[in-house]
Amino acid sequence: FDDWSSASGTITGATTITANFNRYELLPYEIYTSGEIRKYTGTDKEVVIPSTYSLLEDGTVIAGTDHTISGIADASSDSNGAFANSSITSIILPSTIEKIGDYAFYNCDSLTSVTFGDNSQLTSIGDSAFKNCTSLTNITIPESVTSIGNRAFYDCRGLTEINFNATNMSDLKSYYSVFSNAGRDSTGITVNIGENVQRIPAYLFYSNTTYEFPQITTVNFLGNSQCTEIGANAFTDCTSLTSVTFEENSQLTSIGYQAFYNCTSLTSVTIRENSQLTSVTFEENSQLTSIGDYAFENCTSLTNITIPDGVTSIGDWAFSYCTSLTNITIPDGVTSIGRRAFQNCENLTSVTIPESVTSIGEATFENCTSLTNITIPDGVTSIGDYAFAHCESLTSITIPASVTSIGIWAFLDCTGLTNVTFENVNGWRVSMTEGEVGTELSSTDLQNTLTAATYLTDTYNSYYWTYLRTTIDLPHPEDKG
Repeated sequence: FDDWSSASGTITGATTITANFNRYELLPYEIYTSGEIRKYTGTDKEVVIPSTYSLLEDGTVIAGTDHTISGIADASSDSNGAFANSSITSIILPSTIEKIGDYAFYNCDSLTSVTFGDNSQLTSIGDSAFKNCTSLTNITIPESVTSIGNRAFYDCRGLTEINFNATNMSDLKSYYSVFSNAGRDSTGITVNIGENVQRIPAYLFYSNTTYEFPQITTVNFLGNSQCTEIGANAFTDCTSLTSVTFEENSQLTSIGYQAFYNCTSLTSVTIRENSQLTSVTFEENSQLTSIGDYAFENCTSLTNITIPDGVTSIGDWAFSYCTSLTNITIPDGVTSIGRRAFQNCENLTSVTIPESVTSIGEATFENCTSLTNITIPDGVTSIGDYAFAHCESLTSITIPASVTSIGIWAFLDCTGLTNVTFENVNGWRVSMTEGEVGTELSSTDLQNTLTAATYLTDTYNSYYWTYLRTTIDLPHPEDKG
């Protein structure tokens, strides 16, 4: 009857005894007067912490509503944590918990699940709070959290998912290494950034120990993400990170210093419609090789992007409707620019295209109404349909000798274009049907830069242009003696 209280007395003679027994539900915790749990004394592996408790006169902790359980206390060492080294497998924490102290769940290597109550009031997670919880597969950081301590989730090797919901957490120190070695034994970690998160704190997923970076493979900014800033070094050295996705209506405006530095596996960054992103920079040694279809489409606030040297292809619609983009340099190594890649970039004034590019796709620069300068390099063999249509600020262009085809309406409504230089003037033919030999144009006419411009923008703008190399190149009129 350890959990019974009774009244007792001395029996003399024939006596009738009336006894009152009151049963109490003991709680397996030692609790400070502050309401913080000092020690778990139970044996249950599936633990549900109540939000309140009561005390007997001798200090025994029992179920009741007299006091609130407000947290899990700090410990002075890893052996003294409230649940440290226990064999618990799951724990449910009430919403009243405001603090998880240092070493609270240290080395709980059987712990697989941590659940926070609705409307959690948790504000801090202490140093090494979940360190060495090697079986933990997912963790959710509640919206109310403002600080996470040094190595709080160190060596959580089984992690596959981190749901980061802290709306406005303070920056971390560079030596904190909160998630060092996390996910090392899993297939990789997916990080989901909640809709209401305002910023990603500096150094959140950084490790200051070589080769102990977390095995993050994917980062998703969910729904109508309110995140405006990714702090400095937030994902530095996450060498397993392959993709970052900003969902529709992302409010992101700033990516901090070296935020994705040395993310050597990062191959995909996708930013959905209506993003507020203004600048994207890929740091040195980026392994990005392609910018996919629709990657930055409709990022109407994007004014600048630096494309890393390793990129070889830019996908269809990749930067379409980036209406604030003013200039872009496409690095050497890019061989293809997709259909409509820069369509409707109405403030784009100049583009540098490298000699490695072999084709300019359909409507690639259509409606780039501010475009005044573009150089088509030697090596380009085809200019697609509508490629420069409605580029009304374009005044001059050179068609290099390598170009053998120009699509219909390629220079439609380029009303300012008055100077077109064909490096090859002999052998150009036009036809209404793609693939037909068509009618040969006069080389004399094409030598005249104004006439050539009129042909491209008006007279033959609805024709397919094909260059058929002739067996004999006739001399230009000015070459005759």
